Formats: sequence, C-alpha cells, structure tokens
Amino acid sequence: MEFIKDPNINAFVSEFVRGANVFVPIRYAKANRPDLPSFNSNKLTRYLFMYDVNSLYGTVLADKELYIGEPYWLSEEELLNFDLYKEYKEYGFIVRCDIQISFSLHELFIDSPPLAEKIK
Repeated sequence: MEFIKDPNINAFVSEFVRGANVFVPIRYAKANRPDLPSFNSNKLTRYLFMYDVNSLYGTVLADKELYIGEPYWLSEEELLNFDLYKEYKEYGFIVRCDIQISFSLHELFIDSPPLAEKIK
C-alpha cells in the first residue's frame, strides 16, 4: 500500500478511519426449518447460524486486496456517468453523501446506524 501523496485526498480518507461495531443488532430470531416440530409451511424457511469469529478485521484484510497506486478524484464527467450498481472489479470507492432518513425509521436504526459518522 502506497502513501497517499495528495494532502486533500489523505485528509478525506483519514476522515473515514474509525473502529466499528461488530454485533447482530436483532435481539430475537426464530428458525423455521422443515425438520422442526414448529415448522410452518406458510412462512419462509429460516435457518439460524452462529459464528464465533476472532480477528474479524485481520481475516477480512487477508481476503481482500488493499489499494495499489495513488487514489484520485473522479472527474465531473466520471461522476455524472458513475453507476453504483455496476460491478467494479478493479476499483473501490469512498463516497461522501448527504442523506435524510425518515423519522419513522429512526427506531429501526437505533442499535446500528446505516451510515456511521465520525464526529470530532
């Protein structure tokens, strides 16, 4: 991984460095499998899995490639043609955006916000 030479890009990327919550925010789940006596064929089949994961961050780093080369800003034309849903195999992106979440959804996100914010 190379050092980011552009001070503006370095400041932008550094702004997003943070620790993270690693937990399942849903407090209750119920399996619905055909081999269970309580199976309900009118509902979706559900399996529950429990993973005991250590060194989650290290595991992800071992499986994913870090960036190679100098990061750069997209041009105005590239931004206008940017398709978030297109599969970019060679590139990763950091996107800064302003969003508004309906007040009715605040309770849903109380344990795990959809977009974390680093507040200084």
